[in-house]
Amino acid sequence: EELLEHALLNPVYRWIRSLFYGRILDLETFRITRNNHIPEYFRFEGIYSGQNDIQKDEIHEDKPDLNGNVPVHDIKYYFANTKHPIVFINTSNHAMAEFDTNKRLWKWEYVAWEKDSPIIYGIKSRKEIDNSFKPKIKFW
Repeated sequence: EELLEHALLNPVYRWIRSLFYGRILDLETFRITRNNHIPEYFRFEGIYSGQNDIQKDEIHEDKPDLNGNVPVHDIKYYFANTKHPIVFINTSNHAMAEFDTNKRLWKWEYVAWEKDSPIIYGIKSRKEIDNSFKPKIKFW
């Protein structure tokens, strides 16, 4: 993650992230709702980009409402067939959407089933994933 809108704050931002999270690596989680094994909707809780583009740093749309509900977004694009939905990472803080807000920028395609892909499909909870990055502190 590289801040663009607030680029001067990058060193401070990385230091704060290492203190709070024990890492500077950024992880994003979204959900896919299926109907008869066909992906139908995305849920981007707290990481939805809306209409914001790559120049924006701190976009965290689609936070849960008072009842804990998060908006759903129809899947618009698929790779090869309806089993492979496409997600667009639109902002410099990795906020996502079901559509592209950076039409003039060249795209990287990350395919989840490739061995060197930064995408990992799994069933761990976000808490389990975050805990796996916590530094192991030893006192002796």
